[in-house]
Amino acid sequence: MSCYSAIRFLVVFLLFAALLPAQSGVPVLPSGGVTNAADYSRDLAPGMIITVWGTNLAPKAAAATAVPLPTSLEGTSVEVIDGSRTLNAPLFYVSPGQINAQLPFDLTGATVKVRVKNAAGASGTETVTVLPRAPRLFTKTMDGKGEAIALHANFTPVSAASPASPGEVLILFLTGLGAVDPSLAAGAPGGDGSAAKPLNLVTSAISVMVGGQAAKVQFAGLAPYFVGLYQVNFQVPAEILNTGAQALTVSTAGRDSQGNVTLACKSNWQALGSSTIDSGGGTVQAGGFTVSARTFVVPSPTTVTVLQRNGALGSLLDEDLASDVFALSGLPATTGNRMTVRLAMKRPVSGGVFVHVSNLAAPVAGATLLAPTIEGNELVVTIPAVNAATSSQLLPAALKPVADAQPAGLLPMFAAIVGWQNMMSDSGKFVLYYRPKAIQYAQVQQIAAALDDANAKLQQRVGLNWPARSWPMRVMLYPFFGNATQRWGEEGDMDAGIQEQGLSLNTARIVTDADLETMKLTAGHELFHVMQNLYSVQPRGANAWLWLLEAASTWFERMLSTDPNYVAQTTQDNIANNPFLFNEGLEYPPGDAGLVQDHGYGAAAFLQTFSDRHGEKSVGDVIRRMSDYTGLVFRSFAYSPVQALQLVGSDVGADWREFCRRLTTSTVYPLKAPISWPGAQGFKVFFNRSFTPSISGPVTADWNAPDLSAWPFAVELDASWPAATKLTLSISGPSEAELIVYKRRFPELTLVGTGGVVQFDKAEEAAKNGYKLVAMIVNGHAYAPYNTTSPIRLTITLDNIFAHLVTTKLAQVSFDSSTLGRWYSLPLSLNNTRDFGANCPLKWSKTSFSFDCSTTATYPKGVDTITASMAGTLSPDGSQVLTLSGNRVHTYTEGSITTVDSYSFSVRNLGGPHAWPQGGQADDVYYGTIGTPADVVDFQVNGKSVMPLANPTARVYLLH
Repeated sequence: MSCYSAIRFLVVFLLFAALLPAQSGVPVLPSGGVTNAADYSRDLAPGMIITVWGTNLAPKAAAATAVPLPTSLEGTSVEVIDGSRTLNAPLFYVSPGQINAQLPFDLTGATVKVRVKNAAGASGTETVTVLPRAPRLFTKTMDGKGEAIALHANFTPVSAASPASPGEVLILFLTGLGAVDPSLAAGAPGGDGSAAKPLNLVTSAISVMVGGQAAKVQFAGLAPYFVGLYQVNFQVPAEILNTGAQALTVSTAGRDSQGNVTLACKSNWQALGSSTIDSGGGTVQAGGFTVSARTFVVPSPTTVTVLQRNGALGSLLDEDLASDVFALSGLPATTGNRMTVRLAMKRPVSGGVFVHVSNLAAPVAGATLLAPTIEGNELVVTIPAVNAATSSQLLPAALKPVADAQPAGLLPMFAAIVGWQNMMSDSGKFVLYYRPKAIQYAQVQQIAAALDDANAKLQQRVGLNWPARSWPMRVMLYPFFGNATQRWGEEGDMDAGIQEQGLSLNTARIVTDADLETMKLTAGHELFHVMQNLYSVQPRGANAWLWLLEAASTWFERMLSTDPNYVAQTTQDNIANNPFLFNEGLEYPPGDAGLVQDHGYGAAAFLQTFSDRHGEKSVGDVIRRMSDYTGLVFRSFAYSPVQALQLVGSDVGADWREFCRRLTTSTVYPLKAPISWPGAQGFKVFFNRSFTPSISGPVTADWNAPDLSAWPFAVELDASWPAATKLTLSISGPSEAELIVYKRRFPELTLVGTGGVVQFDKAEEAAKNGYKLVAMIVNGHAYAPYNTTSPIRLTITLDNIFAHLVTTKLAQVSFDSSTLGRWYSLPLSLNNTRDFGANCPLKWSKTSFSFDCSTTATYPKGVDTITASMAGTLSPDGSQVLTLSGNRVHTYTEGSITTVDSYSFSVRNLGGPHAWPQGGQADDVYYGTIGTPADVVDFQVNGKSVMPLANPTARVYLLH
């Protein structure tokens, strides 16, 4: 079955609505008459498929028959008024009562006005809010509720009769995901991945949740061949707990899809039995699993279900299992007391047995190994209380944190595993649990030593400490499974309190000696995160400090590395690919965790400069500022990350400018550059302009610059410029903004200048030697709250080419015109070299030119005299002739008879802008035609005015 035939049922509703009788009259658009086409709510985004409701919208029903979609059907159009612009929306379908259309992609306003026009007139406008992204799922009932429209990989629909399997990749359809890259015009279909039509990918991270668990997204973009229809390919989570309809949510940029949408799924789990526990405690028993709740585990009667997993976990842990794998559903997010768990063993054990506990509701939170007691054929362990209110009671008041954001409920998974060992680090601060089959003892020793080293450096060099920390810290070394297989490590969960938090490391990533070195750095990175949590007063998941916490842990890796050239790969990647410097300012807002982390990886390079200027403990001082909070009932940070940087460093704007200067010279790190300039590997260039000797006026580019951001660009140089060509780069904007300009020929990089205006002399010589200009605009504007933007304009001016034409061999102006509608030629021509030879040069200055010459010839019968003059003025950038005037007098005397022919003119606004393209045989020959019409002030022939002149055309020829 083809992809088209499999999903065409999805878009049928876009083309055909209920048959309505023909109507006529002025269209009427009621309040609330503009909705999205998925769930008919008023959540709208650029590029979204919308439905417009009303009366008299179109004379009759009609559907588009080809793409790109038309903007008019049956004389009906939909106008979208975006500020001063009026755009026509592409149309799928029109009818008297309903229109299906697509919003334009390039909307800039937070609100737009929509109206419908037909032959009878225009409706009133309906004002709607436009969000950058508003994901909305299509459903089988076409009302945005119930079963989502999703396909298996063979393009057959997912349904209750054909449910999705754990780990399967599905295709999901929706609208409202906003901007795509490469961009395309509204009404055009999505690309198919070919060279001519690349896939149009969404520009913000997409997450998918199925049954409350995160799914791995493999693709998100416009569906090939379809207009306004987005497609998301994702892998169903391996640990879906129940067979049947599971809640389905797509999120991006802080916006979630609508509720009440489901996906039919199969599960690897089956329910064995349920029981109710209350504040007095209770017991739940099923199969070989028993959990006994003490008093006040739950505050009110709660039904708890025992689940058993069918089949293996799909990881290296499978061969270590000594029991079935169980899970508990129904528990609240916090528990008020301990619980006792009994696991029946499937095989006898004599030692090295642990109970593996992880939270399926938070699959990236790490696992815990608990040492059990053995009672007959059962393993018995005590599960600590999970209580955010008491987990930090031992901390000093200034360091009391709020627990991390909790899931809706706990989903603890339990399994007995054998063949594991533990080892204490030399300091006694860390106990490492490991699987000898997965990692060598010597490798565990090295990781333990690395943790001891990291702990010492955090205290001695960074200046942080561990108040009320429970020791030893539990460190789990095991092969990650499920959606976490590619992760190197992660913080442990905080279910038992923040002072009990440990960390987990993925032994599956250790293959080579280099991998082991990376793992040692990962251990220190995650250890710093665990320490940071003791200073945080708000949940990490919604933490405005998240980007700086990631930056600090990444910065710390360099302190741990034995390689003096070390720069974290994540830092290199996120500077080279630009999200850190250019998409947002340094003060990155909370949002998609992946994007926030990426920003933090890049910001680690800024912390390197910051610590170089203010000392290593300055980073610890910034982290310590997280413990300063305001409010008694609702605590919040007293300072944002950049405010803390300002408090510690006193001038974060100066720190930022210094960082950018070092970044441009690749000296952020002493022995290794994290980036390269254009021409080698590295920066994407946001603005790249090639300049030629053509005069077309200054080139400008506008940037709405976030506080503490930067913008790189490159200027290609043209080797055919005349000698002594000068290029001027300037910026206008806040006083804290500056230009940094370099001349670059790999690997050579030479500073041209910094400041608000930078002049580059003899650009033609640099071009001939293979140089280009690379530059960066740095916005050092740094005033709280550090989240504003400032307009900055970049202007690049090539020195007026007239400035190089000190003399000319030819300067000629001629006019053709018509008067009163009757065409005739007025042969006025001034030519200095033809009439006067090389001794009559054309004089030039920056904005004017002129010549004034005469010549006399004596013949046997008389004397022939010619005098002529011409003068012109130019705009400051040389792009337009402002005025031009001249006269020519030819006097011939023969005996007593004198004949005089005179022409004079004075004109302005000869047209522009105009170009002076290169031409002719020599290297430095320029000529041009100044456009029509000219505004003629005065034109005289032999003393008599010739007026009026209509449509005169002036031709100017200048040769050097």
